[in-house]
Amino acid sequence: MWNKETLSPKKKSLKNEKRLSEEVGFRLTPGSGNRDWPGMKGDGSHPEFMFELKETQKPSIRVSESVVAKLYREAGAVGKDPVLVLSAYGLTDPLPKDWVVIPVETFRKLLECVEAQNGEEE
Repeated sequence: MWNKETLSPKKKSLKNEKRLSEEVGFRLTPGSGNRDWPGMKGDGSHPEFMFELKETQKPSIRVSESVVAKLYREAGAVGKDPVLVLSAYGLTDPLPKDWVVIPVETFRKLLECVEAQNGEEE
């Protein structure tokens, strides 16, 4: 996906953040969450969600409790649902490289929205 000789890991990460923010529809957080005020945490934000992005060139990715706890705490502090976006570029085709991890409660709310929308269309 990238020219390994010209892009540093940081530049690859920034390029991935920009691509995902455009595809998914969230606003990137300046400084990627290194700010002291709650509204500027996480890698990206949306009116309903706070995003944290993790990526690797390997076919697997590990998510630690500290990453999940930090995202959960910071999203809750501003009344948003946490969304963890995992990009594993070492996965073989045709597997998707980008995956979203959300709490079951958030998934349930999304299902209710889809069901309500489908009910209105029938």
